[in-house]
Amino acid sequence: MSKMSNLSAAIDELIETGQKLIDVGNGLKEYFSNTNDTVSTPETQEPAPAAPKEEPEATISFEDVRKILSAKSSAEDGKYKAEVKALVAKYSENGTLKGVPESSYAALIAESEVIGNG
Repeated sequence: MSKMSNLSAAIDELIETGQKLIDVGNGLKEYFSNTNDTVSTPETQEPAPAAPKEEPEATISFEDVRKILSAKSSAEDGKYKAEVKALVAKYSENGTLKGVPESSYAALIAESEVIGNG
């Protein structure tokens, strides 16, 4: 498994863990924001119907993109630097990483995974 595949798997696990934390936090908030004067215990509450499991959409930050592309660019003594720059230019409005719209981050990362693997 390549380093980028390992990194991608680690990021996916991090996102999944974050989503689980959000779910727990929302559950606790709902439980403790009960408007009644008495707090019901979990044994007396009716179980909530299981919601269909939806795949959470991964949110990728500018910093995540920068780290991934920086690692790719400096891999093997900068062998892929020109390819990374060309890829950024393809998605950027002004030729820089800051010019890449957030909506293109996932596609940019996906396309960067091909660099050096083929």
